[in-house]
Amino acid sequence: VEQQRKKQIAETAVNEKKHKADTKAVSLEMFKKGHDIAAIAAARNLTLSTIEGHLAAFIESGEIEVTDVVPAHKIPVILSAVKTTEPRLLGMLKSKLGNDYSYGEIKAVMSHLAKLEQAALPGQ
Repeated sequence: VEQQRKKQIAETAVNEKKHKADTKAVSLEMFKKGHDIAAIAAARNLTLSTIEGHLAAFIESGEIEVTDVVPAHKIPVILSAVKTTEPRLLGMLKSKLGNDYSYGEIKAVMSHLAKLEQAALPGQ
């Protein structure tokens, strides 16, 4: 009985992970179809920051560009803050940058930076 219970818990965890991956994919699909972040959030009954987080996940993989979700003039400012802040914690960066920058924008630029750092590794 205990072993069966553990198996059910493990299956539930796998299904929850799959659902989370699927929900990000739904956001990406809607975004690629031309819906803006606010429209996706409203249609899916999710917050703007949730959708921004979903899309940020696809920047590092190269499926969308950082400039698709962050205004170009904000990117160098956020990059500078990220590069000069240790540890690179979202809350610390948000405090440093202020209210003109959203958590989603910061996450997106951090994903962009991770992509750039990955590409710079030897053998890439």
